[in-house]
Amino acid sequence: MSFTKTVKSAAQDAYQIRRDELKALSRIVKMGMKTGAIDAASVNDGLIQLYSVDGHEVFNTFYQWKALGKSIIKGSKAFAVWGSPHDAKSHQQPVTPETEGEDDEFKYWPLCYLFSNLQVTDTVSVQAQ
Repeated sequence: MSFTKTVKSAAQDAYQIRRDELKALSRIVKMGMKTGAIDAASVNDGLIQLYSVDGHEVFNTFYQWKALGKSIIKGSKAFAVWGSPHDAKSHQQPVTPETEGEDDEFKYWPLCYLFSNLQVTDTVSVQAQ
């Protein structure tokens, strides 16, 4: 096996582990939403509520922070939420987690990685160092 295939396989394994962790956490959030313990409009909103501890208040993607003039602090671990898949065959509008039916529980939803306000710094201060 070549080095490239080994690295790709390791990345796929890490992605699958992260995905399985997010599935388990999402099931907990869904149960909390049904019982009223978590007041959220969607699973992603519930996940962000769980992540919002210890000063984590604002969540954005890498590119959203970059557009705001911020840089991600090296070594920061992203918070995973569900992304919105596009129907590749019909090119319809993206499906949202709010419209997800019970039968779609294991439908493929890509991961989306978010960073919080505590994981970023001003780009200017990074360049000055």
